Amino acid sequence: MVTLQLNQVSARYGRRPIIQDITTPRFQGGQVVALLGPNAAGKSTLFRRILGLLKGDGEVIVSGTSAERPVAYMPQDTGAKAVLTVYESVLLARMQGRSLKVQA
Repeated sequence: MVTLQLNQVSARYGRRPIIQDITTPRFQGGQVVALLGPNAAGKSTLFRRILGLLKGDGEVIVSGTSAERPVAYMPQDTGAKAVLTVYESVLLARMQGRSLKVQA
């Protein structure tokens, strides 16, 4: 089973810190977890940091039973002009997904 844990995760844009010292318990695959907050609170930044799209301090730990797992990120605004169904959007996100190295 794949797990995700964050230890002291931070990210910034330029010199401006956006998220600081985020630490979570270990989340298990299949578990439902919600991330809530007002606009501009750093929710999307945290997802980008987890995926490695943003660099920062701290540690993102993804572990599981295989050497590599695909992880997809589909932002709310893709800039695409096409109207896609939810199913098509998920397929698009999977095709453009990044891979994270997983600790066994």
